[in-house]
Amino acid sequence: MEGKLRNINKKWAWIAENLRFNFRVFTEYKAAFVLQSVGMILNNAAFLVVWYIFFHIFGSVNGWGFKEMLGLDGFVGFGYGVAFSLTYGATKISKMATFGLLDRFLTLPQNTLTMVSLSDVQMSAIGDLVLGALLIGAYVVTVGPSFTRIALALLFAGMVSLVVLGFTIVVQSIVFWIPNSQELSDALFEFMLGPSLMPNSAFTGAMRFIFTFIIPAIVIGGLPVNIILSPSIKGLIVMTAISLAWVYLAQWVFNRGLRRYESGNLVGTR
Repeated sequence: MEGKLRNINKKWAWIAENLRFNFRVFTEYKAAFVLQSVGMILNNAAFLVVWYIFFHIFGSVNGWGFKEMLGLDGFVGFGYGVAFSLTYGATKISKMATFGLLDRFLTLPQNTLTMVSLSDVQMSAIGDLVLGALLIGAYVVTVGPSFTRIALALLFAGMVSLVVLGFTIVVQSIVFWIPNSQELSDALFEFMLGPSLMPNSAFTGAMRFIFTFIIPAIVIGGLPVNIILSPSIKGLIVMTAISLAWVYLAQWVFNRGLRRYESGNLVGTR
């Protein structure tokens, strides 16, 4: 037992050191870092202004108003920001597999998927993360802050990040079965991201089922907003189950695909 705990501590220490290194890379070019982060914040804020004008003119969409959009944009932005600022390498799995760039990760002692995911960062995603956190806080304050709602908001913020990362890994791993599928993987991610920014109440029937259990668009935005508004054990269980399912599916699909991977044999990949 002691040996297992020691190994776990070593893995977390390695992850922490890797993240520290990535953030040192972030801040090496301070002007570019600040410019990209602020630019992303302004871009997302402009999107919110459009929604404010829309709801000011038309009122609500099946009970959803600007208040709910604060939470929606907050969770989607935060999940995207955390997943991409820390594990941007996951978005390059398809490219790495196509050009044989996974070779250098296969001989390392750490988990291959973890190594690949932590291999790159995205500066502008910090802007998504910061604004997302602020909007989640604003939403909780707007609907009435309580210990339950604050705890759920913190928990769901982490779950949404895991779902975004899990879905990214799954669609990027398509390359192991369909060669040169980078554009397909990117299109599938955008197919999830686009609907996630729409009012949750706009989806009903079969479309709601699809965008909850197959394409997790509602899970990363609308679902946590609804549960925080009306907290329930059922909602918490559903959100937790879906999040864990995507984490497991991502690991399973990537590992299965990796068995099909053929070395690139490229100079400099080892």
